[in-house]
This record gives sequence, C-alpha cells and structure tokens, in this order.
Amino acid sequence: MVRARILIRWTVATLAVLCALISAHGLAADTLDTPDRFAYVIGNSAYETFQGEKIDNSPFNLVTPVNDARRYAEAMEDLGWEVLNDARFERSAEAIRRELEIALNKITPGSEVVFIFNGHGFSIDDANFIVGIPASDASYASVEEMVSGSINIDYVVERLNSRNPSRIVLLINACGDQPLLSSVGTAPAKVTFPNVSAEVLVMYSSSPRGVAYDFINSQEKATKPQEENLTSVFTRSFLKEIEKEQPLLSAFTSARIETERLSLRAAAFRGLPARTSRQIPHVVHDTINGRFSLFDVTATSLEASQRADWRLAPTSCRLNEANLNEALKLRDSSELATSDREAMQSCILQAGLQDLGIDKITFDGVRGGVVFTSVSADSKFKRLDLVRSVSMLRADGSRTTVDFETLDQFQEILFENARKPGTTIVLTRIGAPETGGGSSFVTHKY
Repeated sequence: MVRARILIRWTVATLAVLCALISAHGLAADTLDTPDRFAYVIGNSAYETFQGEKIDNSPFNLVTPVNDARRYAEAMEDLGWEVLNDARFERSAEAIRRELEIALNKITPGSEVVFIFNGHGFSIDDANFIVGIPASDASYASVEEMVSGSINIDYVVERLNSRNPSRIVLLINACGDQPLLSSVGTAPAKVTFPNVSAEVLVMYSSSPRGVAYDFINSQEKATKPQEENLTSVFTRSFLKEIEKEQPLLSAFTSARIETERLSLRAAAFRGLPARTSRQIPHVVHDTINGRFSLFDVTATSLEASQRADWRLAPTSCRLNEANLNEALKLRDSSELATSDREAMQSCILQAGLQDLGIDKITFDGVRGGVVFTSVSADSKFKRLDLVRSVSMLRADGSRTTVDFETLDQFQEILFENARKPGTTIVLTRIGAPETGGGSSFVTHKY
C-alpha cells in the first residue's frame, strides 16, 4: 500500500453565470457585475520534524503540498480571485481556525469562495478531517492526538456559509487507500451539508480507498526537487484545466482522464497492480450550477451572452433583448418542438426573474413557499425572502391571485405574465427569520 499522500483541496467557489445587476429595463446594459471571489490556500507537508526541520524519508511527511499550495494561490490570483491568507504553509489546526476567522471578515454576501488545503486527511464514520501540523516536533502518536490536531470539513463549510456566500466548492486531492494512522477510516466519506444555504461542490482527487500520488517516479523526484515546484499528479493535471474558460466540472473531468493516465505510470514504478492502483478523481457532493467556472469571465460574459442563441442558452435573455423579443413572440405558439418550447419558457422566465431582481429560486417545503436564494443588489427583495402567493392585475382590469405549493407553479405564473404590457405583478414577501421576518407587498408593473 502506498503511504497516504493526502492533498486536501477545498475550493469554495461558484459559477459566474449570466446574472447582472440590471434594472427592470436594463437588457441593453453594457456592464456586467460578477460576484466577489475569494480563495483560502493551505499546504501542509512537515508532519514529523526534528528541531524545526522536516525529517527526510519520514513515512508521515509529504513531498508536494507546499508546492501545490503555492501554485494554486498563484493560479487563483491570475484568474482574478483574492487569496485571503498570507500564512499558507505548515499550519496547525489551531492556526487554521484562528486565521480563517480573520479571513471571514473579508468575505461578502453572495460571493464565491475557494478553500484549498494540501496535506493529510482521514475520515471517521461520515466525518472527513483535514490534518494540521503537530504542535510539537513529535508526530501524531495516537488517533486521539491526530483528531485533536485536525479539523472536520463540516466546520470549514459552516464557517464559510456564515458569511452567506452563493457557492462553496471543496477540491480535495486526497489519498484514500491508507490514512496517516492505520486505525482510522479511509477518505473520502460521504458528506452532506443540510444546514448550508450556499451551493456546495466537493471533489476528491481520488476515489474511496484509492491512491493519490505525489510524484510519478524517483527520477522525477530527484530532478524536480521541492524548490523547483514538483507538484502532485492530480495538481499538474488540474491546473492546466482550470486556467481554461470552461466549467469547473468540465475541467475536473478532463483532469480525471489525465490523472488516471499518469497514475498508471506511478503505479508501475511502485510495482502496484494497475487495476487497483489507478488514481481516479471523484465527486462526493454536488449542488452547484454546472456552468460554474474558476475563470474570470467578467470581460467576456456579456459579449458571449449577446451572441448566444436563446435556444441553447436561455439565460442570455437576461442580457439580449433581441433574444427575449423573439421568445416573447413565440409564447402563444403551438407549433414549437418540445425542446424549443422548454427553452422559450426558460428564456422568458429568466427575464421575468431579472425584472424582479432575482437570480436564483428554490422551494422551501418547511416554510411553505418560494425562497429567493440569490438576489441582485438593487432588488426589492432580500436573500432568503419567501413568497407564498402572487396576484396579477391585467390591462383589461381582471385580477387573479394564486397561492402556490410548488416551484413549478410559481415559474408557470411568472412565464405566463412576464413582459405582458399593462400587467402588474404583486408578490407577498415574507422576510427570513434571521433578518427579522415581517411581510410586505412587492409590486412590478410592465
């Protein structure tokens, strides 16, 4: 078995979709706002030291985490992300908690956050942990010591979520075949975040009970020492992909293919069977918009959306008035193909949501209504506001009030009435409990 080379990458990040802070009639706006984007990067490799120096050939120490962390920080900055922490290498669990609390003060509501940890990790039952550097020169001698020197990933997600970001992505480059201490479980365990309102994506560089390689062979390690930026097999595959203008999940899939290919060489060098020793990157939790990209799309999203065909990219109707007008003309048509009708409905719905200053909606079965999980800065709504009913006042004087029980009902109402001249939409807004609750009416007239 290969000693664990666990480079835990946390990327709390989010999709820069075609959502702009535009007024109700601002479809021809020439600017595009994107969320604030933050990264937090850690690299831990010296898990056993003597008089402050990393012990060579220690089975507890790792080769590439510091280099990986350095490269990730550089890449994120190049892509337009603000890296929040200056102290990035050889951090204890106590230091990570303390420094993360300081960094939280910089995170803004609705932002995207990337947390990247490189080092050892382990799991107990359904809990996944990242391992801090021991406080003393001695390595961890027991499970109890290691647990006390580690951080549950749930803690990191919950602390980041306390700042109300829109998306959290965890990129975890971790060996799952053998933990730091053999008496604890193997990573990654299944993860759930029931109390987290942000979109969350958790990716591992290895499948459960799989291996993650620091380097391919001894020749590579000898010719590319640490000071020359030797990086892990997954990192070198993944970094090439995230710098391309493509969705993060697409980048991850491409990196998976390259990682598997390189891991076969690493396994052959170590005399391991190819069938059971491939490194296979693996998604363990995903509630994120599939178009999310780490690439800085600020300068290109508007232009791309204006070129996009609404049949292929319905969200372009937020920014492309020609697309929207074409879709509106087809609203009452009975001759559209099913796929075109669905795209047309989505196009008009997106424009209707934009008119109200809403970026994303979900249905809350407990509170009983539609919840606005992402809103524009100039919206009359606040994040997590809830709506249970809506009234439509039409140009001919008729009035309809609907209490809805599903998200589909709300979307259908908005599709049918959005952008119809003379129509006034009145929504009953109920504030989130954490913002004081209270109800009011929000009116929008076309």
